Amino acid sequence: MTIDQNVKKKVKKFLEKYAQEHGQPDPSQKYARKIAVEVRSSGEIILLPTYASYRSVHHDFVISVGEESNLKSLKYEAFRYYETIEQNFLLARHSKSQVDSGFGMIKRRYKKSTVLSKEQFAEVVRKSSPAGLNKVQCYEEGKGFQYCDIEKDLEPYFKKLPKIGKYHHFFFESYNLGVIKFKEFVDSKWEEFDLLKTDGRKREKVIEEIRNLTFPILPPKSLSLKRQEYLYKEVRPLLPKEFRDMVFPRLNIGSQGML
Repeated sequence: MTIDQNVKKKVKKFLEKYAQEHGQPDPSQKYARKIAVEVRSSGEIILLPTYASYRSVHHDFVISVGEESNLKSLKYEAFRYYETIEQNFLLARHSKSQVDSGFGMIKRRYKKSTVLSKEQFAEVVRKSSPAGLNKVQCYEEGKGFQYCDIEKDLEPYFKKLPKIGKYHHFFFESYNLGVIKFKEFVDSKWEEFDLLKTDGRKREKVIEEIRNLTFPILPPKSLSLKRQEYLYKEVRPLLPKEFRDMVFPRLNIGSQGML
């Protein structure tokens, strides 16, 4: 399905109406910053109830458009479209944030726990937050999540922002693809830099090429044979017997290695 301006307007209109009906401008105990909608006409940030999620809002949108509408085929990934993205970073030595508090809870639980396996560590994360704020997502041989090699394929299309480390605020706009706005401090003036390499071609053509890229999956690297042998011979004997085969299974390398 093509996401044109007409589709964007209909989704925007639905979101603003949804926000007015289900949200409220000021946060309270019932409302949280889990998901929010910006109403541009008034400049308000409407906070939706904690039971709302992006998927539940998408589900309500599909129901609202009617059986005959082609918008019923609008996929969840396309529904989560952003006109602007703003990224703000704290100053050096001022990096305390809500994320850090989550790690802090894990550290406190970890210090009081015995962890000899992945499963036990996952349990530490689950129990670290009484309110269930910390979640576990294991790799599970790629079924849980995957890493993609995007740098290799995207590097030919983009220039690096000079001295990027000194800036703390970045802003992207969907109608100005390839251009980044940035500033050093909150009260600094926005500057612009064109990240896109066109090499004389039309911007639309280059952007279309980028959208059609597919990125290879990065498999995790295995430990070297030397490291595996060290762990097996030196560390495995220190574990309780019931965990030895789980954490360090016996290696079958051949005549030149360990059996």
